[in-house]
Amino acid sequence: MINLVTVCTDSYSMIYAEKLHQQFDKLTKLDVLHWCITDRPIELSKSIKPIIPYKKSKGWWNKVNLYSPEMPKGHI
Repeated sequence: MINLVTVCTDSYSMIYAEKLHQQFDKLTKLDVLHWCITDRPIELSKSIKPIIPYKKSKGWWNKVNLYSPEMPKGHI
């Protein structure tokens, strides 16, 4: 099992995260959990679980928050 995490906050279009998740599924036989750090969870497809940033950073820097002890339990 692996976790695939994308980031889509602020003005980034959700289509890029969606395409990445779809293509990853097409190209692998691995068991994958799909996640997206986003401030717009209702825009995600049902196959991708949202992670609401507890501390919003600029752009892809939100991924750094995955390693914070303040990350809510149950995420990754």
